[in-house]
Formats: sequence, C-alpha cells, structure tokens
Amino acid sequence: MVKVKSERRNTLPFVTLEAGQGNIYLKKEEEKMKYFREMIVMAVISLIVIGLAANFTVFADSTIGTTGGGVVNEESVEAVCDFIGICTTTPEVNLHIFSHDEVSSSIRLEGNSKADGSYREYTTIMRDKSALRFFDDDKGEVVTMKENGNVGIGKPNPQYKLDVDGTTRTKIIRITGGSDLSEQFDIGKPHNLKEYIKDGEFKIAPGMVACIDTKNPGKLLVSHKAYDRTVAGIISGAGGVRPGMLMGQTGSTADGEFPVALTGRVYCKADAMAVPIQPGDLLTTSDTPGHVMKVSDHDKAQGAIIGKAMSSLDKGKGLVLVLVSLQ
Repeated sequence: MVKVKSERRNTLPFVTLEAGQGNIYLKKEEEKMKYFREMIVMAVISLIVIGLAANFTVFADSTIGTTGGGVVNEESVEAVCDFIGICTTTPEVNLHIFSHDEVSSSIRLEGNSKADGSYREYTTIMRDKSALRFFDDDKGEVVTMKENGNVGIGKPNPQYKLDVDGTTRTKIIRITGGSDLSEQFDIGKPHNLKEYIKDGEFKIAPGMVACIDTKNPGKLLVSHKAYDRTVAGIISGAGGVRPGMLMGQTGSTADGEFPVALTGRVYCKADAMAVPIQPGDLLTTSDTPGHVMKVSDHDKAQGAIIGKAMSSLDKGKGLVLVLVSLQ
C-alpha cells in the first residue's frame, strides 16, 4: 500500500511517503513538487493495477520477454493461471513457449541439490528439429523422443519404438507380436549342396532347420542329412509366426542375419514323403535340406530331436507347426 500524507512540522510544509517501514520527510519547498509528481505517478499505477484486479484479469506483454495472461478466480483468494505464454501473446495451452529459432528451443529446470546451495543440478528439455531431447547436466542426453514415435533411453537416435542402451527391470513382460525365443545367427548353405539340389537356386528361408557349422564356430548351416546331432534350431518367421524375443550381441560372434528359434512355437519345413507326420510326433532332421521328418529310429534320434509336431502333414512337403525342444 502507498499512503500519501500532507502535514506541517515546525511551521514548514513537508510530505511523508510511507512505503513499508520507510518514511521520507521533505523540508525543502523545491523538493516538495518533485516528490509530489512522483507520488502522483505511483498512485496512478496503483489505481491501474487495482482496476485490472477488479476485472479478474492480468496481462503482461513484451516483444522480447514473457507474454500472455492469467485469470484470478473470484471464488478463491489464490490466483490461478489458465494460460501462460512465453514469446507469444496467444497461448493455446497452460504453458505455451514459442521460439523464432527454426532448429531448436529449450527449457531448463535447475535447483540446489544440497541444502546450503553449494551444488546445483539442472535438466534441460530441448526441441531439436523433429525430436524432443532430455539432457542431464552430468550424464548428457538421457531420453530421446523422435517424430516417428521411436523412444530412446541412452540412445540419441532410436531405431525402434523403444531403444534402450542399458539394463531394464520389470516384473512381467507380455509379448504379443511373436511366439518363440530366437537368437541371431549367420547361416550358410550346406558344403556339399550339389549333392542335394539338382536344379534351381537354393535360398535360405524362414522355416528351414539349421545345424551347427563345425568349421565356423558360432555359425550355422542349413541341415542336409537325417538324424543330425548338430541340429540347433529352426529359422523363425514362416507361416506368419514371428519371433517373440530376439537375442544377440551386435559386433560379436553372438550375432547374425537370421533369427533361429531355440524354443517356443514355430512353423518348420517338413518332409512327409516317406512317413506321415501327426501331432505329438518327435521330429528330427531329414536328407532334404532344411526339412524335418518324423522320428522312425529312436536310437539314431538321440541328441538329434528338434521338437514335437503340433500339426499334421499327411504326405509330401509342407509346413508343420513345431514346439521346439532340443533333445
């Protein structure tokens, strides 16, 4: 509150300006008019503020600073800001920040990490072209959200919907996009392929059975003989059933081009030319490259079983749903 009071003390006119705890006494006549003018200006400003408050609306405008508006709730003592704009006079949301920089704009949240204020920490949120990036003052960029919906944690350029560089922990993972657990392997064609393929080009494809390549550690070969104890898994993706979990280590021997199902349900190429396949039958490798067949000789099948059939194939060649379980 600004209070203007006129009195006379010791027969000399003076003015008292009470603001907070300070009192100013003017004893010189030439100074009196100067302070009168200042007090009139202050009084006018006070009336403007009071008038605006009475209308329950307060606005601030600046071409280089904070602009926008707020609304005072007449039912409450507190002022509640509905819309605040920074560098915009037309905020459309609760906090609207506009930047003339076409490349980026940012917000910084900073505070003391110690009670005595000896150490300060901050987090910066930046709009960088089509990405939203979160920076920590110590760790650098920690979270990235791309325009395409990809989110990276510790990955500035996420390639997947959730791309994490580090360890994650959760109680339950529910996978709805696939039904087998696969690892990435490089897979070669059989060394003696000409003995099995007489005509046409041989292509490695989903559904083929793969075995350990004894000449190249960490790699696999398409199966090419019956009852092969080096059998390793089935290339995932046949019949529209995709991997549910895909493992590998980029840049190491534990990486490769093809996802090979080591457990779970996967469709597999099967050869029923000699013996029909029924659900529940044990399956092993056959002489047809990349194909399984029904186990007929259980002694020879020890260590060469790829899993159990979950669907049937009466004759010829085709796909059979397999529950992968190496034995």
